[in-house]
Amino acid sequence: MNEISQPLLQLRAIRKAYRMGSETIVALDDVDMDIHRGQSVAFVGSSGAGKSTLLNILGCLDRPDSGSYCLNGRNVDILDERDLAMVRNREIGFVFQNFQLLSRATALQNVAQPLMYRPMRPADRVEQARRALDRVGLSDRGHHLPSQLSGGQRQRVAIARALCGQPSILLADEPTGNLDSRTGESIMRLFDELVEDGHTVLMVTHEPEVAQRCERVLRLFDGRLVSEKCNTGERNARAA
Repeated sequence: MNEISQPLLQLRAIRKAYRMGSETIVALDDVDMDIHRGQSVAFVGSSGAGKSTLLNILGCLDRPDSGSYCLNGRNVDILDERDLAMVRNREIGFVFQNFQLLSRATALQNVAQPLMYRPMRPADRVEQARRALDRVGLSDRGHHLPSQLSGGQRQRVAIARALCGQPSILLADEPTGNLDSRTGESIMRLFDELVEDGHTVLMVTHEPEVAQRCERVLRLFDGRLVSEKCNTGERNARAA
C-alpha cells in the first residue's frame, strides 16, 4: 500500500468542550482531518475558532472528549499519561511563539533538552544537538545564552530543539508572531526548506502571508473545520 493511502495523522469526529461556570463552550465540533507525511498545513480562523485547542490535541497536550486521533499508525487518544509523554517526546516537535527557551542554558543545552529523556550517551546527545543547530544555521552560537541572541536566532534555536528529536511532525504556534517582518521572512524560508527536506509542518497563524506559504490552509469557525484552500482551490473540508 502506498504512503498516500496511509495518513501520518488522522482525526475522526473530534469533539472538545469546556465548562465555563454553568455554560458549556464547544471548542471543537466533529472535526475530521487527514494529513500526510511531508505536507505543510496552516490552521487559520478568528479568535475562539478552535485553533489552539486543535493544536493542543494534535500535540497530545490535551485529549478530545470523543472521536479518534491516530498518529503515525498509533491511536494516541486512548493512551495513558506515561505513553502520551513518550509520544510527545518521540513523535512531536514544538515551536512556540515565545520561544520558551531555558534562560540559564546555552543554545546547545536548550536544543538537547528533548534527548534528556532518551537512553542515549551524553556525547551522542551533544552531537545530535550540534547537527540540529547546524541545520538552522547557528552552529557558531551553541554556547550563547538566549539573552545573547536576537529574536530570530532564539526562534531558530527553538526550531532546532523541535528538530533534534527527529519527530514525525513539527507543530508551530504563531512562529513569526513575535518577530519583525524581515526576521519572520527568514524563519518562513527555513520552514520552506524543512518541508522540502520532507518534514511535516503544522502551524497556527493569523498572518495571511504566512498561511499562503503552506501547501494547505484549513479554516476553522466556531470549532468546525469549514474550508480548505490548497493547490486545487477552495473546497469544502468534508470533501478533503
